[in-house]
Amino acid sequence: MFQIMLGLFTLMLIYLILINRVHIATNTMAIVMAFGIFTRGVLANFFGPNFLFEQEIGLIVVSLWICFAFSIFKSLLDKKFKEVHFSNPINRFGIGTWVAGTSISIILLSNTFTHWTIIAKAFSYLNFIFWLVYVLICIRTFFEIVKTKHSKTVHGVILLTTVSTQSIVLLNSSVNSESPQVINLILILIGLCFYFISTIFIVQRYFTQKWQVEHDWTNTNCILHGALSITGLAGLFSHTISLSVLTFIWICAILVFLLIEVIEIYRLIKRIKLFGFKNGIWIYHVSQWSRIFTFCMLFTFSKLLETHLKGLLWLDKIIINSGIWVILSLIIVQCYLWMNHLYHEQINKKHLPKLHSKNIFYHY
Repeated sequence: MFQIMLGLFTLMLIYLILINRVHIATNTMAIVMAFGIFTRGVLANFFGPNFLFEQEIGLIVVSLWICFAFSIFKSLLDKKFKEVHFSNPINRFGIGTWVAGTSISIILLSNTFTHWTIIAKAFSYLNFIFWLVYVLICIRTFFEIVKTKHSKTVHGVILLTTVSTQSIVLLNSSVNSESPQVINLILILIGLCFYFISTIFIVQRYFTQKWQVEHDWTNTNCILHGALSITGLAGLFSHTISLSVLTFIWICAILVFLLIEVIEIYRLIKRIKLFGFKNGIWIYHVSQWSRIFTFCMLFTFSKLLETHLKGLLWLDKIIINSGIWVILSLIIVQCYLWMNHLYHEQINKKHLPKLHSKNIFYHY
């Protein structure tokens, strides 16, 4: 019954997307990434496999992916794809959420609904091809950034090159277990190369330019530690990286996490002082989902690595026992802000039918 209701609801959303010409922001697939790893990584590992409502939540994630995919396809039909997703070089990297979101959706399908394995494998091959295209676009865009002034505005979104690459490794390990380990190892190394290149761009931006934390620090910078966590997970699942190296990556992820969160807390305080609580932090932006995704990644990596951590087990326990409630709280708050934003978006649309949203949807 639930599957039928969800199917009808998905069809209704697709219909609304088509008739209203809704174009999602490029990185909206981060919602799928966040809910996907929350379902498969956090809930499944904390409460155990086959936890209550696992299939239902998994179907909701896949349903969101289908709706967002139709919106992207609609932008192609309406000849708005370049304007919405491609014209801004930095925004172009957000296409990596499509790769990673597709990977987690396929993993959910294959693990939760074993009779869909053939379909999952077919989509995994298509996603690999899509990743190749995305990587070529990103390599060209890196050179474009160097030649233009866009290097002054880079942020954590460029690290989606790493996240999308490691998501392919996780997909291979889950759906195509017969895939040669050398392929997964090469992909992990490619992802690490992207990580170092992206980090250099980000560090250079913040060390060579004048900036204010309350205005210029972005939510996507959380991916600095999330990209390390997903790299560790990719190595763990593919069995291509030794435990000592995985432990080193985990420690690096923790250190970067602490550094980023100190900046985030300082930014939060500054924004509340300048704009007040409501306008300072109680607002919605699609990039906020990247924070939830990275928190979930760190939790999952820590949970799966806990049996191999000896002297650092105490730290791992702190992350697991406190992290679950932090993530649940963030999910609840983020969902409220999202629903509230969509509600006000529809109200504004009635009064301003040509309103262009900078956060969730693009209308015309």
